[in-house]
Amino acid sequence: MSLLLPLLLESVLIEAVGEGLAMLEMSLTLATLFKRYDLSFKPGFEMVFQPSFTLCSRNGLPVYAKLRKQ
Repeated sequence: MSLLLPLLLESVLIEAVGEGLAMLEMSLTLATLFKRYDLSFKPGFEMVFQPSFTLCSRNGLPVYAKLRKQ
C-alpha cells in the first residue's frame, strides 16, 4: 500500500500539469485566430439551441473568416 500512494499522487500531478498546458494551448490558439481573422456569422443566421449537457447549436455554426490586413 505504501508504494501505491506515491504512484497515484504522481499520476494525478502529471495529469493536472497536462490539463493546464492543454488549456493554455487552446487559449493561445483562439487568441491567435481572433487576432489574425475577422470572424462573422452567415448573413441571416439564427442559432437554434439543442438541449444537451453542453451548449450546442442544432443548425450548426456557419462562420466566415476574413484575413485581417496587417
